[in-house]
Amino acid sequence: MKKYKNSIEYEVSGSYALFSEAVTRIGGEKYSYQVPTYQALKGMTESIYWKPTITWVIDAVRVMNKIQTEGKGIRPIKMSGGNDLSYYTYLKDVRYQVLAHFEWNEQRPDLTDDRDENKHYQIAQRSVNQGGRRDVFLGTRECQGYVEPCAFGENIGFYDDYGQWNLGYMFHGFTYPDENPKHDLVARFWAPTMRNGVIEFDRPDSANLDCRIIRENQTVKSFKSGENFRIHAKYMKKRLIECMFGDRALPISILNAAFHKVTRPISYNEGDLVWERDFEIACSLWKKHFNDEAKRHHDSKEVSMELNLERKDRDYLYGRLLALADYFERGVLLKQQVDRPTNAVKLMSNFIAKPYSTWGALWKQLIPYLKTMNGAEWFQSGIDDVMALFEEGDFEDNKTLSPLFLLGYSSQRRSLRNPTRLHKDESDKQN
Repeated sequence: MKKYKNSIEYEVSGSYALFSEAVTRIGGEKYSYQVPTYQALKGMTESIYWKPTITWVIDAVRVMNKIQTEGKGIRPIKMSGGNDLSYYTYLKDVRYQVLAHFEWNEQRPDLTDDRDENKHYQIAQRSVNQGGRRDVFLGTRECQGYVEPCAFGENIGFYDDYGQWNLGYMFHGFTYPDENPKHDLVARFWAPTMRNGVIEFDRPDSANLDCRIIRENQTVKSFKSGENFRIHAKYMKKRLIECMFGDRALPISILNAAFHKVTRPISYNEGDLVWERDFEIACSLWKKHFNDEAKRHHDSKEVSMELNLERKDRDYLYGRLLALADYFERGVLLKQQVDRPTNAVKLMSNFIAKPYSTWGALWKQLIPYLKTMNGAEWFQSGIDDVMALFEEGDFEDNKTLSPLFLLGYSSQRRSLRNPTRLHKDESDKQN
């Protein structure tokens, strides 16, 4: 298969994957295809790095692990309220090698000024090394994926000498309105063949694909260089001036934007120092918001930037847990002279969306480090202290965390970085 000068190669793995077969979803059930679809792999690659200037083309995927499934009983929310019972069939213990390259999106002539191939290629390579700029999902959000660089074809795969396997008629992907001259939304289907574990994909514009038009002549939002930003900047300046001189609180939209930005540290190309600066600013903004709300409701429970060892808010405690995990793994990586983001940093946004399930996945990633550090009693003791503060049922609650998470994370991290505490941690390790 052909490799291009702007090709990227990466390996993505996870405990579960769900590449839903469309036919099985009619009755509310979901059954996974045996292999990832072109569209699923394109989505993973776009989570690693994407700009509207480029279009990713997936060249091939290599199935590394044995294909095996596991059924689970799920209680999805019904449109009319309440819950229903459905059975989803997931792929289990998956690992894939992916080969992809990017091309210019010829349907976006308004972005020709951004067509710098070397720039986009270098950013894409850095993003692969960092594990992606956004959360990577294996078909659906509950299936978290982990990305690392690889050389396509290296290492031993389960199907290396398997021969040919016809996978039948299946979904290929979508062609979106800004990716074709007629601006149609098109669904593509094909009948792939896996040869010795490798599937080579037909291009989205291939005549071999079975294409069905879903919607015709859709509107594509244009981009005018500089103008879009100037309009938004003018609007934001007006709102900030009203807050500064009109004795108004910051709009909740600005606070939420700050929260969502800093909880995706992998998306920062400028480095840790810029992220830490933005993170502390976001913490200060939300601290003022929480304290203003407390005063308005005559609540004496104010928030401080210092660690509160008695605070039992679920979101605050989950923030402390993630800070402990990050600090511990960062110390291990430093000792091993490994330069990469910690799993806590990689999973931060997913942790906020589903803290209970993500903590379970994160803990599995930390187990090998615990063994190398002889149990790390100081770390496990810190985790136990936080776990003991959760009210009954709070820890198992998997709902999205509020921005109070930021303050728990920040205060716990400040405490761990305190020289006195660091000295105590070193003493505990030696003992």
